[in-house]
Amino acid sequence: MKKLLLSIFFLSGAALSAQVALKADFERNTGYLYSKGGTVKAVPASGAKSGKKVLSFKAGNKETVLTSGTMMSSQFASPVVRLTFFARGNGTISPGLSDGIYLGKGKYKYKSYDSKEKITLTGQWQKISFEKDFKGTAPVGVYVRIRLSAAGAAEIDDLLLETVEDKSVKISAGTPGSILKAGTPLPVCKFKTTPADAEVTKLFIAPDRSFSAHSPARTEPGLYRAAATVKGKTAEILFSVLPQKQYDATVQAAKKIKFKEKTRILILGDSIHDRNRGRNTADKLLFWFNKFQPGKVEIRNAAVSGDYITLIESRLNGKARKHEVKKYAGLFNKPYQIIFIAVGSNDNRTWRKDDYKKPLVSFAEQTASMTRVIKFLKERNPGARIILLSPVAAHEAYQEKRASNASKRNQPYVKFGVPALTRQGIASQRQAAKATGAEYLDYYENMRKNCDAAFFARNDVIHLDEKGFSYLAQKILEYLATKQ
Repeated sequence: MKKLLLSIFFLSGAALSAQVALKADFERNTGYLYSKGGTVKAVPASGAKSGKKVLSFKAGNKETVLTSGTMMSSQFASPVVRLTFFARGNGTISPGLSDGIYLGKGKYKYKSYDSKEKITLTGQWQKISFEKDFKGTAPVGVYVRIRLSAAGAAEIDDLLLETVEDKSVKISAGTPGSILKAGTPLPVCKFKTTPADAEVTKLFIAPDRSFSAHSPARTEPGLYRAAATVKGKTAEILFSVLPQKQYDATVQAAKKIKFKEKTRILILGDSIHDRNRGRNTADKLLFWFNKFQPGKVEIRNAAVSGDYITLIESRLNGKARKHEVKKYAGLFNKPYQIIFIAVGSNDNRTWRKDDYKKPLVSFAEQTASMTRVIKFLKERNPGARIILLSPVAAHEAYQEKRASNASKRNQPYVKFGVPALTRQGIASQRQAAKATGAEYLDYYENMRKNCDAAFFARNDVIHLDEKGFSYLAQKILEYLATKQ
């Protein structure tokens, strides 16, 4: 039981790998970089470091800063961040970074970290680098910061912003993640390092993105991250905290589900079930199954971001894009007892150019393709329960605000979860379910009525976060508890 939790649930047994936050060769655009007081644009250049274009950065009549949009918003704990790029031109240039720290109550603190060295630019490419250890903090964002002297002109190429780590050390979690009831303190969080005496920095990141070196005495609903870092390498233990009423209802449902034999579950879906692996809906379901029936359930999550029903059909038939086929590798080597199909968000997405009235996949084709998919799955898994999950609701208020801004700027925009289209899509899916004897779990109207901004990822209109994942897991468990 413990080994299963460590390896599958909440990424509890592995260190987080270094990541590239921004890699820009400027062949297409400026790579999220901009400057106030200066000019920035991607331009063709002879002798570019790589490719044919560079970033042209010109300062105003005083020192000018080139910066970026928010990078590393995943909020690494105590990251070591490195900025490197190549530059040539005239004037002096100085690399640096800045960060944003959440102070709570809607307040942030931003701080800049500049290199003391000013590098004189010439006509030759120079490699420039700056590294900052954000030890003891958990920034909600890290930003590029490059200063250019007054009236200076620089060409920049091959810019890279990345976290770095010391590969000679190792760190892993010695405590499994869990789902807890609000008010329950976090368990003692243990980590293992190699070498054993390595200096570890621990941080507890709260649901509101504030952080502390000490575990909270009382937990509030949301996701808590217990993180430990050694020389840039981090391991995390994640704790999902539910409101007491929801926790009790979820426990009650999970207890009622009884599998007579070992059960394999397949999930075919889109980014709603693909994103945030390790803590998404599939992982929460597995936690609850293992809590009351240890080792009896195995989940194969074959969801692919961007999928819609006709694309799933193509992939099942071996005709889809090759770079995503790996998620379907050996898909039917063993039989499944339950198969969930969870699509609709992309099928019903719609464009501003169509006045937000035309879905990506026509409703007739949604029914036809879903019918073919269900029949295909029944042939491969005779006797398996096939359960269709309705599309999720969208963060409608936020989406309308973004759509309005796009309209004012005459820019293209795509909407997800438009109620009228979603309801028609649900009706189309129900037709396929009825025609094939598949089951249908519809939580759309309930979710639309009860969801708030916390259901969704930050600055997102459709993808879920902790509250949304927990909601879906609860609804699926309640359905299974009453439909055995």
